[in-house]
Amino acid sequence: MKKKKIPISMIIFTACGFILTAVLLYIFGAMKTTIDYVTGIVNAVICLLNLITGILIINDVVKKSNKIFMLEFFGSMLVRMFLILIYVVISIKLFGFPILNFIFSFFGFYIFSLIYELYYLSGITKKEINKGEDNI
Repeated sequence: MKKKKIPISMIIFTACGFILTAVLLYIFGAMKTTIDYVTGIVNAVICLLNLITGILIINDVVKKSNKIFMLEFFGSMLVRMFLILIYVVISIKLFGFPILNFIFSFFGFYIFSLIYELYYLSGITKKEINKGEDNI
């Protein structure tokens, strides 16, 4: 199976989503101090790493049978969500990131990265279904 090329429109959509989140945080006054900017940047990096990990996992498991695909894809999603939960707790308790800014910036970035990941997954599975192969 060929690797799926990443459509430039989805990269632009995700980048614009990240930028929109940062601009909205700035407009609504959530970005006042240096720690607020650090919080936003760290959240964007964590969401981007989560997105890249998800894309790599999708590329790996799409070649396998349906059962293995479901186990590995949703298992990796569970592990990634658990790691994000640990990140949230550590960021708020240990690093003392401001809660309101942290939550809005994290979920703003996370929503756009999740939309991209779902779009990527649907594109790959649609291509596999059109081929008539059993392992989606």
